[in-house]
Amino acid sequence: MAEPIAVDAAREGRVADPEDGVLADGVFTNRYFDLAYPLPAGWKAGLTGPPPSNSGYYVLNTPTPETGSKATLLIAAQDMFFAVEPMANAMALVEDIGRSAGGTAGLKAESEPRQVTIAGRSFARVDIGGVVLSRVVLATDIRCHIVSFTFASPDPQLLARLAASLDKLSLPADASATGTGTSEAGSSVPICVENYATDATILRKVAPAEVGPKFLKIPVRIIIGRDGKVKHIHVIRASPGQAKSIEDAVANWEFKPYDVRGQPVEIETGLVFEFKPTDR
Repeated sequence: MAEPIAVDAAREGRVADPEDGVLADGVFTNRYFDLAYPLPAGWKAGLTGPPPSNSGYYVLNTPTPETGSKATLLIAAQDMFFAVEPMANAMALVEDIGRSAGGTAGLKAESEPRQVTIAGRSFARVDIGGVVLSRVVLATDIRCHIVSFTFASPDPQLLARLAASLDKLSLPADASATGTGTSEAGSSVPICVENYATDATILRKVAPAEVGPKFLKIPVRIIIGRDGKVKHIHVIRASPGQAKSIEDAVANWEFKPYDVRGQPVEIETGLVFEFKPTDR
């Protein structure tokens, strides 16, 4: 596996979010996912992607070849807490991609979805053949997100070389195609715990002021410290007014600490808010 690549020191002072990746000096780094990817020779930053969706889908980066290479790359992540169609892990995602290709004219899965080892970590892979364009999708679970690399090109040999470029990846030890590498106590990142915010675990709760658009599902990830207090709030998609309202309220929430073998640990979990008209 490649040696870890340092990220921008100026960004170290705050908690990272999934969209905080940067591409500099030919290397895409993302501190939230503890990931670094040296791009293939001759590739550069592409167009800026859209903001995260309400279902927690992120376009992390879209590198592009400078000249002469007919290929594209999409680096993306799907938050498993908020996906429209729940996915158990990266393998389930590529299996779904393979099935979808089989039902689309001009596309077919050229091999069964399978586990492969990249940079010493477990990935799920599926190869999709097309009349005009073929794709290779490689995905792995990191911090309850499915991180995927999708290469596309009309040239199968070029696709194979691009997929092999991921061998230079640096990524965390718990990356896994099947979710079996989820962080445990003692990890440098919080443990992911789905749906931890319940009446049984919330000790203090402040309702956010209802502002902005109504009836929209607003996904929020929070980090809860060992003392049960909220350490970080990431409003994934909302209007500025709604984001501030939620941040101001949730900063005052307190939880029952999450224990692992009798010891409190730091966790990351998800919340969904929906502002509705107040009955008068």
